[in-house]
Amino acid sequence: MDNMSEQLMALPLFQGIGKERIMELIEKVPFHFLKFKAGQSIFQAGEPSECLRFVVSGQTEAKTVLADGGITLMQTIAAPDVLAPDYLFGRETSYPFSLTAKTECGIMQLSKTHVVSIVQTDKICLLNMMNYLSRNAQKVTMGYKRMMSGEPWQRLAVLVFMLTGHRSTDITIRYKQKDFCKLLGMRRNAFIEAITALETIEVARDDGGELHILDRKQLVSNLINHGNK
Repeated sequence: MDNMSEQLMALPLFQGIGKERIMELIEKVPFHFLKFKAGQSIFQAGEPSECLRFVVSGQTEAKTVLADGGITLMQTIAAPDVLAPDYLFGRETSYPFSLTAKTECGIMQLSKTHVVSIVQTDKICLLNMMNYLSRNAQKVTMGYKRMMSGEPWQRLAVLVFMLTGHRSTDITIRYKQKDFCKLLGMRRNAFIEAITALETIEVARDDGGELHILDRKQLVSNLINHGNK
C-alpha cells in the first residue's frame, strides 16, 4: 500500500497531495494497474481515449505519424507521467499517437467518471489538472507566434515543442525531406539551414533522414528566449 501511495503522489494529477488523502483515494477509487512486457502495444493512434492513463513504472515509446507516413516522431515517456490527458474530454477523444512498452512497464488507469469525481472533490487535483491542460493549450498560441517569425529553425523547433511532452526523452524524427519541407512550409535550402542551426547549438543531430533531439529543454529555452528578444 505504501508503494502504491508513493507511485500516485509522484504522478502529475496527485502532486502536492498529502499521504493521508492519497490513502483515502486508494480506499474509495478503483485504480486499475496493468503490466506490459517490452515491445507490447498499449494503445494505437486513433483508439478512443476512454480512461486517464499514467506510466507508473518503466518506459514507453510514443509514435506519431505525420504527412501520410512521410514523417514519424518517436519519444520516450517514462514513469511517472500522464498520457494524453487533453484527449480525455472535448471534441477529439482519440489518441494522437501509438504507445508501446519500451521496457517492462506499469500503466495505471482511471475511468472518466472517477477522474471527474476526484477533481470535483479535491482542489489540488483540480488545480493540477487545470495547470496541465492550460500549459498544453498555451502551446498553440506560442507555437503559432514562433511559426510566424519566419526563421526556419524555429519552425522545426515548434514542431518538436508541440508534439512532445516536457519530460520526454530520446526524441527522434524519421523523415523524407520533401515531406518535411512541405509540412514546415519551407524550401530545401531553408530546411538544411534549420538543421544546421540546431546542430550548431548542439540541441540536435541529423543522420540523414533521422533527426535526433539531444536536448529538448534547451531547444525549447532557445525557442522561447529568441522570441522574447
